[in-house]
Amino acid sequence: MGRVAIVTGGSRGIGEAISLTLRDMGMTVAANYAGNEARAKEFTDRTGIAAYKWDVADYDACQDGVAQVAADLGVTSNSLREWVRRAEVEDGSREGLTQDERGELSRLRRENRQLRRERDILAK
Repeated sequence: MGRVAIVTGGSRGIGEAISLTLRDMGMTVAANYAGNEARAKEFTDRTGIAAYKWDVADYDACQDGVAQVAADLGVTSNSLREWVRRAEVEDGSREGLTQDERGELSRLRRENRQLRRERDILAK
């Protein structure tokens, strides 16, 4: 198995875009979500990316969640190479991002904003 990423908040918004981008880059991706089980199921059905529910503010829940992802993927917790925290990615402070990755994230942010504007217009 190649590289594995866990994307917090990975089933919607920018987290979803990150999950899809990493998957398209050839990584095995697991998406974390906080509470919307119907949305997470729809995300998994549509993308094939497994979604796992736990509270990222709860250290023990994170440990258990990462262990579950590792067990489901047949790897050890220590072999999980990527942990993408949505807050760090959104503000561009995550270390190790290449210039190309930063550019792609900027493009995805712009696209996300445009889609939200269009959704708001259609909702009126």
